[in-house]
Amino acid sequence: MRSYRSKQFDKLLAALPADAQRQAKQAYQQFKKNPRYPGLQFKPIDERNPPTYSARVGAHYRAGAFLMAMRSFGSG
Repeated sequence: MRSYRSKQFDKLLAALPADAQRQAKQAYQQFKKNPRYPGLQFKPIDERNPPTYSARVGAHYRAGAFLMAMRSFGSG
């Protein structure tokens, strides 16, 4: 699985208090290592297109994510 942070995510992250930014960065690193890590509580919150997920970031914040389909391009 590939994971990318959007420009909007980075902008919203910068607006958070320093402690919340640190927790969010730690949670993102944990997610990249193991998206199924129980402490993240990564779960679907909306199944429309694109599916939307939520992950725990500390006691007071959650991060949102969209699941995007990977496209492969064949030759010629």
